[in-house]
Order: sequence, then structure tokens, then C-alpha cells
Amino acid sequence: MKRLCMLCAALTVALLSVAQPQAGYYTYGTLDGKNGRELELALHEIIYPHTRVSYGDLWASYVTTDTAPLDSVPDGCPKTDLVYDMYAWMQYFPKFYSDNDHSQTGGINREHSVPNSWWGGESGNAEAYTDLHHLVPADGAANNAKNNHPLGEKSENDGLTLSWPTQDKYHDGHLYVSKDHACSRVWKVPADMQDGFGDADKVWEPADIYKGDFARMYLYVVCAYEGKIHWQTNYMFTSDDENLTTIRPWALDLLLKWHRNDTVSQKELDRNNAVEGIQGNRNPFIDYPELVEFIWGDLSSEEFDLGRAKCSYGTSPELVNENKNDGIFVCQNGNSLIVNAEGKIQVIDVTGRVLIDEAVSKNSIDISLINKGVYIVRVVGKDVLTQKIVVK
Repeated sequence: MKRLCMLCAALTVALLSVAQPQAGYYTYGTLDGKNGRELELALHEIIYPHTRVSYGDLWASYVTTDTAPLDSVPDGCPKTDLVYDMYAWMQYFPKFYSDNDHSQTGGINREHSVPNSWWGGESGNAEAYTDLHHLVPADGAANNAKNNHPLGEKSENDGLTLSWPTQDKYHDGHLYVSKDHACSRVWKVPADMQDGFGDADKVWEPADIYKGDFARMYLYVVCAYEGKIHWQTNYMFTSDDENLTTIRPWALDLLLKWHRNDTVSQKELDRNNAVEGIQGNRNPFIDYPELVEFIWGDLSSEEFDLGRAKCSYGTSPELVNENKNDGIFVCQNGNSLIVNAEGKIQVIDVTGRVLIDEAVSKNSIDISLINKGVYIVRVVGKDVLTQKIVVK
């Protein structure tokens, strides 16, 4: 199998990466005073069309959009070229590729987070088929298990049963997908519960630290391709006579929940910048998360005001992971976590290993000794706050 570095060497066009939305990308005159469908269609005019990347060039594009830092390889795993994988056990995965290999020894696929069969694939819309904002590198076995199932999540004692993973996955003697600690799971839905999941018999649940990422990807696809694709599979979305999308109520509730609970991370910000450098458009729900509320959520009857909206990049990018919840406040500032809470703070890696577990006796927690990567921060005070951070 060819390594991504070989593909990168063959790439003849330099890829531009920007630091934040360029001046004039979003404008007051375009967005102010709008809400609901009107605001969504105004965003559509900003983000569509874009420069189309060929399907073959996606591997090389991942060099810019999804390469992970080498010094973050977990102990016991080979020190090799890595990409982020939001599907399998770890957030990092070795760069070996084969779209047609979904076996327990297979490698990375080019994965449509919104299944392309839902809109007819490349013949349904060629731009959506290669749109990097929702195409990510994914473990082949995990991708195959996800199939074209809708999103979903298991609640305690709700009757859903595990469909995948059912066995561990190894490569060159190293464990990469653990059936007990998988990053994502596929659940079987009992017949009497399927109407609550768009009549699907299975659902796919990503890890908590990536649920917001996927929610914003799905909402991006809805917005970017309004009037351009027709939904042929209606688990989550349906099309009206003008090819405008209606999000089914159960699906909208889930997407809003994930968007709110898993806030925008530095990884998302960096990837949004990188994708713009390649195809020239952005995911606005990463830049301005409040847009989701003004289109589909609690603020959909109020008018959007760009000048008062909070941009994820803002003037202090180091505070992008800021979150507040009933008296609990935590934000990332370089190599420190700024905490305002009484109780306990934990920093947990994606395998579930607790790296920091201490009482909050001061308002600054040192994270300088933690390897680069994606982590979960859990603060227990008067309430419980869980969010993700990226250590760079």
C-alpha cells in the first residue's frame, strides 16, 4: 500500500492554509437580521460552490487537513507517520491505505461522514462527493461497520445492543482497535424502537469528544447543498419539491444536543483553516457556533447579528475552548487550564486513562507535561462539566 508521503511528493500545487476567516468572508449585509431558513440560505450562498478536489487527490489533501503530530504516539505503538482517525480506538492511526480493505488488518479509507448513498453519490452531486469538510480518513473496519447507518447514541437500559466492534484489531502486532475501548460503536436497534431512529435497524455512535465535530459536519452538508442534492435515504433528512432539506425531529434533537455538549476544539479550527486553503470555503458552524441556534435551535425566531456573535477564533485563540456551566468555568490558555470551580478536575485521554485527577485548590492547572493530542477535561463541582481540549 502506498504511504501518504509518496502521494504528497507527487503533489505539484502548494496548499494554502489560513489562520482564521478572511476579512469579508462573512458580512453584516449578508447575514444580519436573518434567522431560520433565510439565514441558512444566506450562508449557502457564501459556502457554495467551492473548488472541487478530485477523489484521487483526497489522500494528498489529508497531509494538510488531518496529519497528527508524531510526538503524540501512545506508548507501545510504532513511531510512524500518523493521521487523525475519529472512528477507531485511538485519535491517531498509521498511514497505510486501502479503500477496498475493510478487514481486521485493513488500513485507512476515504470516508463520507454523511453517507454518499443517501444522496446518490457522485452522480447525485460531484462536489459533495469529494467535499473535505465531511470526508475524513477512517479505519477501514470501522468505516465498513458504520456503513450508511444514521447517527445515534445508546442510553442506559434503552434496549440497544452492540453490533460493532466484536473483536480486537491488530497491525504489526500492535492493538489499534479495542472492542472494549472503541472510539465509536454501532448499535442494533430493536424493532419497537426503530421509529425513534428514522426507521433504522442500526445506528452509529462516535466518541463523545467527536460528537460535536460530526454534528457540525452534518449541518454543513445540509446548508452547503440546499437545492443541490435530493435525499434518497431518509433516516435523518428529507427533501421537499425544491430540494430543500427538512431535518427529521429526532435527528435535529440529536444534532443540537451534540453541537451544544461538544464545543468547537482547536483540532476543528485547524482543519477548517486547512480545508479552506484547499477548496476555498469554510464550515460556518465551526466559525460561529451560534449560527446553529439561529437556524435550527432556540434562537431561530430571533434575528442574527454578526457584530455581536462570538467567533470561535476571536481575539484570544488560546481561549477557544472556553465553556461555562452553572458556576463551573474552564478554558485552555497555552500550557494551563484556567478553572473556576470547587471540586475535582480530571484530564482523560481517549483510551480512558486518567492523566490528571486532583482537587481544584487553585485556578490554574499545569498541562505542560501532557503529550500533544486530544483529551477530555471533566470538572466536578456544583455541576459536572465535560469538554475536549487539544494540547499542541
